[in-house]
Formats: sequence, structure tokens, C-alpha cells
Amino acid sequence: MVPAIENLDHNWSQIVYREGNQLATVGHHWKLSRALNKEEIVHRQREGTCLTCHQDILENSAAINLLHHVAEYTGQLPKTNQQHANLIHKILLTSAWGQVLGAVAISIAGLGGIFWWLRRRQPNQQN
Repeated sequence: MVPAIENLDHNWSQIVYREGNQLATVGHHWKLSRALNKEEIVHRQREGTCLTCHQDILENSAAINLLHHVAEYTGQLPKTNQQHANLIHKILLTSAWGQVLGAVAISIAGLGGIFWWLRRRQPNQQN
């Protein structure tokens, strides 16, 4: 831990209030260096993002419970931030591909149904 600096009138771990008001001067070594504006702060703020996924874990979703137990017993529960990030990436890709393939399957089934219906409406042409 870094010891406090006497007579320092603000916290150096924060350069800007969440509202966007600047607390301290940012380094002047680079031409474009500056504090983040309010929009950038809100965009990068991550409070509550974990609840997006973890709310289902708290509500004991059967599917998530099963996957959690399998991961626990096979030693695949993430233990580091990188392992957690890899898991999130895998879940995102699986979900995206599942939605794309589901839409393709529904489209093919719909076209197949239309084709079947049109063929069924045609009168039998027997010689």
C-alpha cells in the first residue's frame, strides 16, 4: 500500500468524478492526453455487469446448475480472470452460433413447408 501524502487535497486514484467533473490534471506529456468525459466513463463503467449472467445462477436455473456441477467435478470451474474471460467468450460464441443456426433451420423448415404445400395443391397428373 502506498502511504498517504501530506496536504494532498484529492485522491490520486480518481482523476474525474463520475459526473465528469475533472479532479486532477492529467499528464501533459502527450498531445491528446486528457481525462475521460462523462460518456466515456459511463461506457467503461462495469458495475452490475456480472448480474447479467450471474442472476440465473442465483435463481438456481436447472441447466446452469447442471453445467456448474459438471464443471466443478471435472475441474473446469474458472479460477483466474483469464479462465473466466475464456468461458464468457465460449458462451458468447456458442449462443451466437446457436441463434444463427436456429434461424437458418427455421428458414429452411419454412421454405420446405411452403414447397410441400405447393406440391400438395397441384392436381395429380396420372397418364
